[in-house]
Amino acid sequence: MLAKMPEGGYCCIAFALVIPVTILVAVVVKLWEVWKAKSWLAAEGKVLVSSVKTQVKTRPFEESGDTVLENIPYVEYEFLIGSQKHHGTRISIGEKIPNSDLEPTLARYPVGKAVTVYYDPADPKKCVLERDLGISKSTLAVGFTSLIVFFVGGPLLVIFGYLNGVEWFKSHLADPKRAPFVAASGVFTLLVLLFAFGFSRMTRKAANWPVTRGKILSSEVEQYLDYDDGVSRTMYRSCVIYGYTVNGREFCGDQTLLGVSVNSTSEGMARRAAAKYPQGKVVYVYYNPEAPGESVVNPNSRWHYLPWVIAAVMFTLTWAAATGRM
Repeated sequence: MLAKMPEGGYCCIAFALVIPVTILVAVVVKLWEVWKAKSWLAAEGKVLVSSVKTQVKTRPFEESGDTVLENIPYVEYEFLIGSQKHHGTRISIGEKIPNSDLEPTLARYPVGKAVTVYYDPADPKKCVLERDLGISKSTLAVGFTSLIVFFVGGPLLVIFGYLNGVEWFKSHLADPKRAPFVAASGVFTLLVLLFAFGFSRMTRKAANWPVTRGKILSSEVEQYLDYDDGVSRTMYRSCVIYGYTVNGREFCGDQTLLGVSVNSTSEGMARRAAAKYPQGKVVYVYYNPEAPGESVVNPNSRWHYLPWVIAAVMFTLTWAAATGRM
């Protein structure tokens, strides 16, 4: 028999729905753009520039000024409407092109290639080379279903595990009052273990990526404001950018540690991290062969053992509470 939903449980579910609902709205908007683009006119054009462009963006789902560097395909083209020449850079309605599609996209549009440009007759500045999202409807459906399962099914599974765990521990612990703590700690330990396994798998994979020589282009400390419950505080992070070449294309990266960004309120700590990579230093860069724009200088470090340390500490606390040793 299922236990009663705890106070605040429905709020957790509503919060979990925020991200998938936001994504659903974005998808609907894009599908609307695709539908409208079907009535756009076509014109003959020519590719002027085809290269990798580096852009700095604020990290998604964050209110702070912390940034992330991205390599994106940049294609500039021109086309004629009557006798008037127009320029565009938008490749598709989807706009966001995955790292794995960067090279194939640039290969489709080399400099000098004749292309068909689709444009809005009411505003020729709205133009694209591809009028679809670049993915099939079945792939879109599978992706959204996966998001629902992750963001909604995950929290529901955690709540289910916690509630039934409390009831089970009440009948198996010498002190039933400890059941809520043991259940919550056990669920959290399991989540940390799953993250640790996934993160370790990612680091092992990156350690086997091809290696190429790179060079530190800039090394400085980035300052930004982080907002927490309406309160702002000044944060610092080392901002190291390196350049490297794969298949004749130049890329930039800012990951010195895989999946780890050391942000701190201490400017000194950030400066010491940046000092390890002075400008002009030659480094070895590990890059994803399936998506060369994804890279890292150090795919494995002491920081990558932190999830396992946290999992071990949480397991010890759970065991100590369950056996009455604390």
